[in-house]
Amino acid sequence: MMLYQQKFAQKQNILNRFVDIGTDLLAMSSACSYAASLYKKDGEKNSLELADLFCRCARARIARRFKEISRNDDKLSYSIAKSLLSGGYEWLENDIIKG
Repeated sequence: MMLYQQKFAQKQNILNRFVDIGTDLLAMSSACSYAASLYKKDGEKNSLELADLFCRCARARIARRFKEISRNDDKLSYSIAKSLLSGGYEWLENDIIKG
């Protein structure tokens, strides 16, 4: 595990994006199912409108995450995080936390 830890940590960002996509898909199906049951039971048309809006927003998030899989700033973020942990941003820490 120690040999592959760095690569695994970098791949974790990609895996997290897929998990977020799956979560949105589950939430979409749940919202649609619940809205449909409310509409059948009580004729609540508002529930369909809310589910539609939620699904439109979720589709936009899903599309954005699919784009982020191939075009992202993960390498830059990783590089800056390494620099931060090695003391490369002490000036920022000193301005935030005055000792």
